[in-house]
Amino acid sequence: MIMVLNTIIFIIQSLMVSCNELDPRVPYFGSYFFFFFLSARPTDKAGVFASQYTEPEPWASPDAMPDNPWNPFEGRLWFDFAHHHFVRLQSLEKNMDISLDLLKAATIKGNGDIKFPWLSMKQMYETIDQIQAGPAPFCSYWFKYNGPMLPTPLKWMMQEYELYARDPRLVLQQQLATPEFSNKFDPIPYHRFNSTGDRVFSNLMSSDWAWDQAVTYSILSLRRYMAEHHVESDI
Repeated sequence: MIMVLNTIIFIIQSLMVSCNELDPRVPYFGSYFFFFFLSARPTDKAGVFASQYTEPEPWASPDAMPDNPWNPFEGRLWFDFAHHHFVRLQSLEKNMDISLDLLKAATIKGNGDIKFPWLSMKQMYETIDQIQAGPAPFCSYWFKYNGPMLPTPLKWMMQEYELYARDPRLVLQQQLATPEFSNKFDPIPYHRFNSTGDRVFSNLMSSDWAWDQAVTYSILSLRRYMAEHHVESDI
């Protein structure tokens, strides 16, 4: 029994499933080697495998309001306006202020009755900063250099610095819960090689770290199984 289990562990550490054919994700012939022990099957909150016919839980933007799905913007018009200038054009502040003035002047001339949410680009920035991609707010961290010191320490070695960052784990959970992210990433660690046999790194799951984590998880799972069934082994 012990010999069989040790053999299984060796297979887990070394066996790979190969896809030696043209992969739709790459424009050339190459090889993908997936870690065979993992399936990436979805589970519910209790960790129970979900049926393939189970519909995912409905997802909605954390900013959405019952009467305004474009919140914190006052509507689709102002969202598109901000997106056009901030993302596409990357407008300078002076150019943005001129655009707002011209838009307001055209509205007044046409006897329009439009409520303008911003009078300047600064105000538009304040609205953009209110956008919440999910319940992962920024946190503040203080740090300083703690390595070897020079006889006369440099200024940066003595100073404290403040870092603002989101919790990476929460950000990743929210990305996985976003419908637009579905089927656009590799949920299983893999090794990728091009047609000449060179290793290709393209994302986190193609890294050695992800692969090593899968091997470690598989071995720990097997050890847990052996412990629960009182199986002795020297692994």
